Amino acid sequence: MIWLLASGVLLWALALGGLQPAHVFLGLGLLFVAYWLSPLYGGISKKHAAVMRRPADERRFVIYWAPADIFSTRLRGGLGRHRKHAIWINVWQDKEAEAHARALGGGVLPVVVLDGETIVNPDPRELIDRFR
Repeated sequence: MIWLLASGVLLWALALGGLQPAHVFLGLGLLFVAYWLSPLYGGISKKHAAVMRRPADERRFVIYWAPADIFSTRLRGGLGRHRKHAIWINVWQDKEAEAHARALGGGVLPVVVLDGETIVNPDPRELIDRFR
């Protein structure tokens, strides 16, 4: 959130001094980084407790992830159309999910629970192969 505030202040200051095209690109870049680093990236995620209350067949593919984590980003992009099959839980938005993911993955993200099996920082192709 600090990045978002700092980006806004910088853009405001640059606008007062005469906005140049380079300033616009700098400001937009900073806003993108601020959003990517914020807990809001990826939208509001489901809560761990709510997901665990679901029947087992409805939670067979759960991914614990964090914004700005390069491996989580790689997994989100690498799964492509298959990512819609997963329940994505943002550990920055849910402290219970963060504790659970830390217990499962030893602090490494992303943590995938697929049909009861825990996989830490998987290769997206490995998960896609399981859907075939």
